Amino acid sequence: MMHTKLSLRFLLCCFWPIVADYFKSHQRITRVRYVHAYVALAATAQFILAPFIAFLPDNSVSHIGYHFIATWLHMLNGLVLLCVGIAFSYNVVKRKGVEWLFPYIFGQFSVMKKDAHQLMQLRLIYKDRDTEKETRMFRVLEQLQLPKPHPRGLAAVVQGLGIVLLLLLTILGFFFFVCWIQNLSVAWDIITAHRFVAILFFFFYLGHGGMGLLHMFNQDAQKRMKRVQADSSGNTTGTESCHLSKLK
Repeated sequence: MMHTKLSLRFLLCCFWPIVADYFKSHQRITRVRYVHAYVALAATAQFILAPFIAFLPDNSVSHIGYHFIATWLHMLNGLVLLCVGIAFSYNVVKRKGVEWLFPYIFGQFSVMKKDAHQLMQLRLIYKDRDTEKETRMFRVLEQLQLPKPHPRGLAAVVQGLGIVLLLLLTILGFFFFVCWIQNLSVAWDIITAHRFVAILFFFFYLGHGGMGLLHMFNQDAQKRMKRVQADSSGNTTGTESCHLSKLK
């Protein structure tokens, strides 16, 4: 238990300054960013609550304290998430368009291929045998040029996939809730589909969040590299001026 606490504290100490600095650099915080943050937090809460959901054989919610609270919080949070998800998805699709988020529907793969080729540099840099293992990962973060978000690119495609999974997951949850209230047997067929989509969304959640953190660490490493280069150039200039003064 002690090791777990120390590990979590170490991760927070390492990652939190980088994440905080990233958001400070984005001074323009729009409503969409706030909604996106809520969706991320609500999805996290849903994943945490899911293992504690319990129903009795008569299809009623378990009366055990934490099971009862977790089940109802999960369902109510899901209903709110459905409303927010619909509004958020409509806003994103309206601003960017279907072709931006789902280019493969229109047979457009060229931008995605360029982004995928750029991501392959991560593996090439990491396999550099001339670099020591201790500094290899920092070198990856320092030199990797991640694809920037642009129309029909991988970032846009991932965002479109997340919207589809979010809507599908919350809509299935809503239909389960309605059928469960009506005591219909089809509710348990719906919940099976809901759980399957939840697994897909969980992998998306990890991948999307991981790419976001990688993007933040990449920017932080590049900032450090620029500082080191600026300091080294400043020291070189100071040394040269010292030599010139001695010659005079």
